[in-house]
Amino acid sequence: MLKLDLDSNYWSLYDEKIPGLLELYSHNIRAYTDEFDEIRDYIWDAGACEPPFYAVIPHMIYFASNVDFEIAKELWSNIGIWVSRQENFRTGVPEDVLSIFDSSLRYAEKKCAEVLAEQNQIAHDDARYLFPSLFSFSKHAFGYMALGSYKDETEGTDVATCSQGHEDEFTIFDTGIVPYGVEEEYHIITPADSKDFEYPFEKSHDNNWSGFLDIIDNKISSNTIPDNILSHLKLARIILENGVTPNLPMRFAFSLCGSLLYCQSTEDSASRMFHGWDMVKCTTCGEEYLFCDHWSGYDY
Repeated sequence: MLKLDLDSNYWSLYDEKIPGLLELYSHNIRAYTDEFDEIRDYIWDAGACEPPFYAVIPHMIYFASNVDFEIAKELWSNIGIWVSRQENFRTGVPEDVLSIFDSSLRYAEKKCAEVLAEQNQIAHDDARYLFPSLFSFSKHAFGYMALGSYKDETEGTDVATCSQGHEDEFTIFDTGIVPYGVEEEYHIITPADSKDFEYPFEKSHDNNWSGFLDIIDNKISSNTIPDNILSHLKLARIILENGVTPNLPMRFAFSLCGSLLYCQSTEDSASRMFHGWDMVKCTTCGEEYLFCDHWSGYDY
């Protein structure tokens, strides 16, 4: 895969200690070592991508692609969180650096998808980071959403805006989405709408998601899935045949991520994603809408 040479003149734009640090890290690739923490501090600051970010990330992707899954899963999760913010900080980055960076994201999408599809079962604490990270590598805003406060343990929080521009905050439970401050309620998962199966999905130029098709097919063939969840798995199958592009409507990202979690992790983690289809109500004008269609947390 493409990555900036460690003797490239571009490093002089940043801190010339970084190439040596990357070389040192290459001999002990693990998350949360002193070298890892130092690299993170160079590129990431409380949700902001620092100037060296776009030059360093391809190297981190290369490292994650060349270690065992037990090590790689921590790297993919961290890289996914960092990359979920990449669109906001590209201004002023040299075009050559951005070109290599963008190419590395496509490579990350491919390699991370391959290794996830090879796993029979993925622990909840890992899966809730890993599958949303795939969306980050696809440059889809769902990565930022699902890796943010939506996923927080016990209860998450997020915001949505009605068609009149009124913004509301919501509490996210595994059992459903409720207005902020309201106690947990049990909601039945909304099935995918029949008209969604006719949506003209955009085909990804390089579909790196098709490796999950067999996993979805095997789950569907078990004939033990409730009809409302089965509708999402069948919709996910159509999405997987086309791949994920940045233009994929958010409702389909919720459905796909929930389906992958349902097949390869836990029902609780999947339910939280399926509940993105919950109907919510604007507290100002009373408009009712699907949360997934009006999520506005990226601008929050």
